Amino acid sequence: MIEVLGALLAVLAVGFGVLAVEFWGLPRRRHRVIVNFRDQTAPSISGILWLRRGRWLLLRDCYLLETAKQAPTRIDGEVTLDRASVLFIQVPDGPLRR
Repeated sequence: MIEVLGALLAVLAVGFGVLAVEFWGLPRRRHRVIVNFRDQTAPSISGILWLRRGRWLLLRDCYLLETAKQAPTRIDGEVTLDRASVLFIQVPDGPLRR
């Protein structure tokens, strides 16, 4: 009986862990983010994190951030990114300058 109760508690703990990762694991959708890539030569992309599906991220209203001295370049349409190519995602506190 104690083993069954322990197993049930373990399953519940894993379930809550999965929910916590889903809720706090990545920046929330519909927030403006800056995506930095593993390839150091690739420029960063600023956009609204619209959708997360498996290993894919969908960004809308995107800008290419090549250097600090250049103005951001607008990207038409939506951008789909593979999570494996992303080094980290920044979520700025305030609005981004365009």
